[in-house]
Amino acid sequence: MAAAAPAHIPDPTVDFLVDAGNGDWTDANLVLAGTDVPIRLAPQHWLCVASGGSASVLYRQLEVAFCSALFIDVQAAAGLRVAKAALSPVKMAVVLRIAMAAGLPVDSAGSVEAALRRLVAFVRSKRPTMRGDFTVDRPGDFVALPGPTRQYPTLTADKVLWAEHLAITMAVDPDGDALVLSALLNLLPGRYTPAGRHSAEFSECAEELYGVAASKHTSMDTKTSRAQAACVAAMVASKVQDSLLLTFVPAVSAPDLARTYGFEGSAWLKPRFLEAWKHTYVNLASLLTENCSGRDAWAHSSRLLFKEPTGELLSALDARIGRLLSSIDSDASMRGEGVEITTRVAEMERLLGAAAGGTKSSSQEGDSSTGASLKDPVEKAKLFARPEVKMLVSALDLLNTTPLDFPKVIKELLTNTCPLGVIWMSGVKFAHPLFDKLLACRDKPQIILAFKKLMCKVDSEVKMDEFDRFDNRSGECPLPHQMVCLLYTSPSPRD
Repeated sequence: MAAAAPAHIPDPTVDFLVDAGNGDWTDANLVLAGTDVPIRLAPQHWLCVASGGSASVLYRQLEVAFCSALFIDVQAAAGLRVAKAALSPVKMAVVLRIAMAAGLPVDSAGSVEAALRRLVAFVRSKRPTMRGDFTVDRPGDFVALPGPTRQYPTLTADKVLWAEHLAITMAVDPDGDALVLSALLNLLPGRYTPAGRHSAEFSECAEELYGVAASKHTSMDTKTSRAQAACVAAMVASKVQDSLLLTFVPAVSAPDLARTYGFEGSAWLKPRFLEAWKHTYVNLASLLTENCSGRDAWAHSSRLLFKEPTGELLSALDARIGRLLSSIDSDASMRGEGVEITTRVAEMERLLGAAAGGTKSSSQEGDSSTGASLKDPVEKAKLFARPEVKMLVSALDLLNTTPLDFPKVIKELLTNTCPLGVIWMSGVKFAHPLFDKLLACRDKPQIILAFKKLMCKVDSEVKMDEFDRFDNRSGECPLPHQMVCLLYTSPSPRD
């Protein structure tokens, strides 16, 4: 049982006041303030100073940030629903005061969004050793929201009613991490007032989330409202991103964000990357410099990873870049306004390859250190004993069927995280029973076929016969082979 909370002492450097009436958290003031509840900040308030002078912030933005940062004790939140309770402004003030005492920087970060990202990162870094300070562990750490009125009754629409039954505990991990709850609050604008819960944005978001969850759970319409809410929470939990990729959206944009929860792969990740990559992947941002656009950063990341980025791959890449970046920045020829970003990326690609064991690809076997090492029986045995090579061989062995599915095998060789597949496809020769069976994969017609099929799969509007327009006079389609050669053989950006 948590001890009684100490009495809150008013402090303009941390207090959050409703921007209506006398500033207290009351039903009357919330209704006056508006659906997402603007909060006014004193000039000396940490957020006012850290944001560069902002005098107000939306309460939903605060709640999204603090829930990203804090642990929540499920016992403290037991029985509470998202539509009926919110994180207390007093609890937020107490947490902010503790963070400031622990060293939270007070200088300007330039904006409210940047300042709150700083707060989230700071608290999450401290909470493992200050868990008691950064945990919502009392029912009193929540405040009640105004209930239904005659003008704005309880929600009843089929695809919206679940939002009335969404329990806070449905969106909190067993260890108390509340990042899923934070993501949901970002998707439910206006929930603080009866009028807000009847707003077009709230209803549209609820319907979008219902639709995405229904696509993943059969018989969604026959489930109870509480079961539907649990399905929505589970769907959001399956997509929840790194805390620093969680970017607050205004009410008008929330339905569009909710719609993206139905996307998969890069279609899901890329919009979040474009929004937040510079502060999420700081080493990558330093490599690419402040002049790099988000879309170019995505393309450069794909090049450095040799495949489509995922959240896990990007985090690992950022860490690896951090260990090697000083080698580039210490080179005068790699610094300054005149240096192109692609030059820095090419050098980082070389350093990453060297750090991975000198796996530079080359079609000139005689000059390739990898090719030479593969001729030495001892070195070859060491290479094939490495875990990543074993995983590549296992993956290829599963594809070693009769007849061979050339596009699948070629895709595995060129996209597997082990670079040996790329090296082999580029022309390096070595004796190995499995690779000997796959030699036809290096034939030009098979590479062209694999490229065509991959393009048709990535973009369903592209048809196989549309590649005919690129045929040369001999009836060949050289475009795919040229593109593969550009990426995977020497000389190439990988060298």
